[in-house]
Amino acid sequence: MGAEPRGPNLPIPLRGVARPPCWLAANLRPFADSLDMSRAMSGSLRGVIEIEALKHSEEIYRARLANEPGDTTARMKLAWCLFMQALYRAGQESVLMALVAASGAREDSPEGALLKALQSEESSALFGECLKQTNTVLQLSPSDGDRRDMERLQYLARLSGAGQAVVEAEEAAARILGELLRELQ
Repeated sequence: MGAEPRGPNLPIPLRGVARPPCWLAANLRPFADSLDMSRAMSGSLRGVIEIEALKHSEEIYRARLANEPGDTTARMKLAWCLFMQALYRAGQESVLMALVAASGAREDSPEGALLKALQSEESSALFGECLKQTNTVLQLSPSDGDRRDMERLQYLARLSGAGQAVVEAEEAAARILGELLRELQ
């Protein structure tokens, strides 16, 4: 058998192939180089989700909210940005977990330690912040359209497997609202 073809449009086989832990480092670098080369040559190769554009939008909406905390439109758009970033990051985390499993690297090996360090729970934090913003809009916005939009976001979060995070965010919002009401009395 010949060498496996590699490139930006071809999958790296992960299942059913026993590979030494060093396989990961040896195979990811050429893949990244070819992807970088394709981008440099064509100038038009883009991912489906441009994470930098989402992060830039997040900064803009956070700045608007710093100046005007009651801007439910900015808060709603921030929630959507955070939701998209959370999905993107969850996908990255899934790939990293698959690479860890496929590499066969022991956790105490240098390769295992590197892969473990690359994994994070960032997607959970992004979902949590997204749902906090969502619940704020649900409580503060006088617009039925805004509330429907945020209910749609909650539905999509539940659909994506973050149902428990939705419940926890709703409970936290209810606790905060209850505390505010008690303080007003």
